[in-house]
Amino acid sequence: MKVGRPTLFREGMIAEGKRLTEMGWTIEQIANLWGVNPRSIIRYMKKNPEFSHTIRTARPLADHEIVKSLYERAQGFTQRETHLVPDPKSKTGEVMIQKIIKKEIPGDPTCMRYWLNNRRPDEWRERPEPEMAETYRPDNKLIIVVVDTPKSPKETDEEYENRFIRMAETTKRLQEKNAEIEVRAE
Repeated sequence: MKVGRPTLFREGMIAEGKRLTEMGWTIEQIANLWGVNPRSIIRYMKKNPEFSHTIRTARPLADHEIVKSLYERAQGFTQRETHLVPDPKSKTGEVMIQKIIKKEIPGDPTCMRYWLNNRRPDEWRERPEPEMAETYRPDNKLIIVVVDTPKSPKETDEEYENRFIRMAETTKRLQEKNAEIEVRAE
């Protein structure tokens, strides 16, 4: 005789778990829906190989659909739309016909940037501006630490120089306020 509470797991949960996982739901979200702790879902997966296999194979399918959609949106695509329009041959205008229109949807620059930032970070990741941190010494004198970032491969020489000019201007303004300045390259 088994000791402990009976399991809430039912066979129908395999199909439902697959459907939810394919829609992008996490184990935590599924557990919330079913009113169980996420650890219970993991235990179900350990005890039921079919359920485990279903969840583990459905996750990559959901991810693949998102990647495919992001790629398609970044690249641009053709979309077909169906519209109901009055039939020009109809004298009363009451007869409607279906008109299929092909629309060219251009690539989305935000999707392109996201894709390239993640796929080619050395070439496309945006470089942060120099960071500045304010600290106070025990004698209450303000010290500003300007941290420089190295030149990125996609940054032109002019952009890199402009970054230094802005840093120098900021440093000058801070010196006018009698702050001690320390510049570090990290």
